[in-house]
Amino acid sequence: MRHGQIIGIAIILPIAASILSATATAQVTGRSKTGSFSEPSVPAVKDQAPPEIELVEPVALTSRGLQVKKNDALVTTKYSSLKFRGIARDDGGVAMVLVNNHEAMLSIAKDGTEFVGEALLALGRNEVEIKAVDRFANANTLTVPVMREQSTALTDKGARVGKGQRWAVVVGISDYKSTSIPDLRYADQDARAFYELLALPLEDGGVGLPKPNIRLLTNSQATSANVREALTDFLKNAIEEDMVIIYFAGHGAPDPDRPKVLYLLTYDSDLDRIAATSIKMQEVQDALRDYVAAQTVLVFADACHSRGVSGGAATRGLASPQLVNEFLSDLGRSRPSTLTLSASDVDQLSQEDKKWGGGHGVFTYHLIEGFRGKADSDKDKIVRLGELIFYVNEKVRRDTKAQQSPICSGAFDVNLPLTIVP
Repeated sequence: MRHGQIIGIAIILPIAASILSATATAQVTGRSKTGSFSEPSVPAVKDQAPPEIELVEPVALTSRGLQVKKNDALVTTKYSSLKFRGIARDDGGVAMVLVNNHEAMLSIAKDGTEFVGEALLALGRNEVEIKAVDRFANANTLTVPVMREQSTALTDKGARVGKGQRWAVVVGISDYKSTSIPDLRYADQDARAFYELLALPLEDGGVGLPKPNIRLLTNSQATSANVREALTDFLKNAIEEDMVIIYFAGHGAPDPDRPKVLYLLTYDSDLDRIAATSIKMQEVQDALRDYVAAQTVLVFADACHSRGVSGGAATRGLASPQLVNEFLSDLGRSRPSTLTLSASDVDQLSQEDKKWGGGHGVFTYHLIEGFRGKADSDKDKIVRLGELIFYVNEKVRRDTKAQQSPICSGAFDVNLPLTIVP
């Protein structure tokens, strides 16, 4: 980030990190990042043999909600996804392991390369494909049959969405009081659309939050005092079994004298007095720790807004969003059952354009579409957190020709139900 530059960010809380290319369920101490991985030695002669695959997990234990039928398929009524862990071995080094075409987390093990990946399960029979590729592109595939059967609990609408209440703070700022802060095009529109989704009844395809449980602040309403009150006094209403969602769309900026200190710019922010007139990003984390009792917190972050430009898709960032994304990752790890889903990876810019729903950021547009049912990949009429993460990740990358890749972090339940598909 260069001195004095403005970076925009968007935050949404209650869900939390990744089954994307960097699956959050594969968070294991000492693991490498998802993606290519190779062992140190390279043979002088090209290897012709594919890697060996040994599956360690899942194991068929009734106590874990898994059984084995006569046809050797794993059977579950409890899970909509399963974690697959094993060892891949190859003399030339393992380059990649895919679980249903999603890269697994890799790490060096005593007798090979350990992999950990997650597979979403559709209702009925699933053929989970585990594919290991070595450094010479030799590949081996292991197919694991898994039968997911309907649970009787899903017939109860209350069981689908869990216990407790849901609370949300939704902030979107496109018009700033200070002329020194460039206006945005769709940040307030993104926030209103997300608010409408949250307030829409479950039976109509919304999330079903009572309007008194949502604090919506846009443009001139989104002052520093109002945003701070929403994050503290308002969210104190949530108890342990509740869920909290926070969404912020607007600019972010570093302190001119201390570039590593980041702020959310509110409607009445003054760049000459940024510390006194803005929300320090650390305050969001402090609010979650000190004021929010809810154990389920979801953060969706469209993290790099900039002033819209004419012609084509605009980008939402004037500088590298690395510091913003590092903060959001820390936020996702700050408490149990927390997800942070960010719009773009480090050094990427978040795009917005009229082609996405008449005027939205590409991330928020697909986030809302996913909530409305398009993320329901197994067609069980429930949109779950894992499905939403997969859907948003794929759609954003495809629409931006891989120039923008959403990332997530945190410790969260991929089976968490979010809404019902009407």
